[in-house]
Amino acid sequence: MDGGTDRMRLLVTGATGFIAAHVVEQALAAGHEVTGSVRDTDDRDRTAHLRALPGAGARLHLVAAELTAPD
Repeated sequence: MDGGTDRMRLLVTGATGFIAAHVVEQALAAGHEVTGSVRDTDDRDRTAHLRALPGAGARLHLVAAELTAPD
């Protein structure tokens, strides 16, 4: 990531966590596309801060990844 036009697609696990959320924020600010894993994509309270980030509407994709669920 040299700050140029190179755009990356990133996976950030545990995206609602404190550090991960900052990684998501920085990646979006740099123009990258981010897939963030969260326990429940429908839990608006826990994902609101991510969805509110600049660029999130177009470049943030949240996916459910509950590691204790068998599926």
